[in-house]
Amino acid sequence: MTLKTIKLALPILILPLVGVGCFKISPRIAKAPQSPTVAESSPQQPSSAEKFPVLAYVDLQKGAATVTRGDSTVTVQDGLALQQGDEVHVIQGPVDLVYPDAGRSELATGTKFVIIPDDEEGGAGVFVQVRLEAGNIWTRFERLFGHTERFSVAASGVVATIRGTAFGVSIKGDSVDVQVANHTVQVTAEEPHSSSAPSSIPHVVELSAGQGLHITAKSLLSINTAHLAALVHRLTPTERRTKGFIFGSRRILLKRLHRPLHPVMLSGTPVVSPALEKRIEILRRAAMIERVFPKFAAPIRAPLQQKLRSPTSTAPTIQGPTGTLSR
Repeated sequence: MTLKTIKLALPILILPLVGVGCFKISPRIAKAPQSPTVAESSPQQPSSAEKFPVLAYVDLQKGAATVTRGDSTVTVQDGLALQQGDEVHVIQGPVDLVYPDAGRSELATGTKFVIIPDDEEGGAGVFVQVRLEAGNIWTRFERLFGHTERFSVAASGVVATIRGTAFGVSIKGDSVDVQVANHTVQVTAEEPHSSSAPSSIPHVVELSAGQGLHITAKSLLSINTAHLAALVHRLTPTERRTKGFIFGSRRILLKRLHRPLHPVMLSGTPVVSPALEKRIEILRRAAMIERVFPKFAAPIRAPLQQKLRSPTSTAPTIQGPTGTLSR
């Protein structure tokens, strides 16, 4: 065996005796585990959105608005998240509200409203009541709600409630004007805050697409069904050409129903007045009753339950203590 052959064979003979690890050029270097950052190691405080659900997001379009929370009033930024008790004043319209994956509202110049939840905090789906103080609001939803989902607009003691439709509500003096562009809307008087208020059971007027109603809360409590039915009218060609009605008549693109990419959270804790606290409690009690008794409609929405009519129906339905009357 030559010297060259011995040199080549020597590593092969030694390898089984000493092991592979002895031939490592340098020891393996392992990184020490990184210590957690301050944000990770310290408990995080729940955000305002976790304590109070976001009820809608503002899409300014080309408009401008202010929002008041408690004693602070600021200019609305695009993508602002609205929570309970937030009061919005539209300086220049249109300004839209987005209810993610469900629908939108369009608000005209001069519109003023407060937004509150229409169910217990943290519930999934749409549970919103817009309390209109001035101006007008048109709303369209692109899907029918689940049984317990609700959306309503309250104005001057009159409440218009839907479970998926397109309709507009305007304040005109002491009266409220409700117009329907699609599906059906139930209109009734608000349940009074005080137990000392008259115990009259309000009528519930069901409006179909293309119908309108100009009414006061007092009339819903006092007018008989025959006179009330006469107040329901077909919308005129002029009314159907308004910007609001056109908004309610057209489908909303899916991309316009998404949450904003960069939502803006308003500083400060959402607050509501004592009167709104009572209103929220009434709505929550009504929601609880509907969950326990699915076929029962609470007085805030309909003292006598009746299924929604077909959108093609043109005869108004009046519900009340004397029964049901169709014209």
